This record gives sequence, C-alpha cells and structure tokens, in this order.
Amino acid sequence: MKMRLEYFDQNEDFRALLPVIGHSEEIPPAGDSTLKWFLLRLEHPLAYEGAEYQRLLIASRWEGYAVGGKEPTSVFVRLVPPAAKVEPGFTSESFPHVVWGMAYAIDA
Repeated sequence: MKMRLEYFDQNEDFRALLPVIGHSEEIPPAGDSTLKWFLLRLEHPLAYEGAEYQRLLIASRWEGYAVGGKEPTSVFVRLVPPAAKVEPGFTSESFPHVVWGMAYAIDA
C-alpha cells in the first residue's frame, strides 16, 4: 500500500525530512511489542545524522486507528539501518525511534 508520512511531533530536527512517500507492507509480529508494525520502503532515501535510510518501521499510536485505514493515524517511526533485517520476533526497541508521524494511505 502506498503511504504518505508527515511530521507530527517529538523531533524538530527530523521535521525537515518529511513528508516522504513509501510502500508499506505488514511484517511478522515483534517479540517485544503487541503493536502491528509495518515496514515502509521509501521511494527516495532520507539522510539522517550521517546515514542514509530507505526503510522505516511504523506502527499506529492510536487505539482503533490502523495504518493504511480510511483515516490517517499518528505513528511511531523507527529507523531501519541498511544492513538490518526485520524478521519474525524482531525487537522493535533495537531500531531507533526518531519521531511521531502522521500516516496517510494513498489511493492507487
């Protein structure tokens, strides 16, 4: 699903890097979280603190609002380093949390 991720709160330095467009895919559950995480593959990489990222992890912060639902939702945003693997039972805390965003589904 195509998504637009905009700035919401918690990291003014990251604000300048948003919005971004990417394609989300549901991933296996995390071992340390009951949240439903999605991998967002960015159309264009973003550079943050000297590193380039092409993937982000996102999960809804709001109960009753789903990533990719009709209504936008506030999301936790975590960076996925280039060599990192997101496999079943992954630890979400091992990926740096950088910002709270707003995720919007984009019609195909």
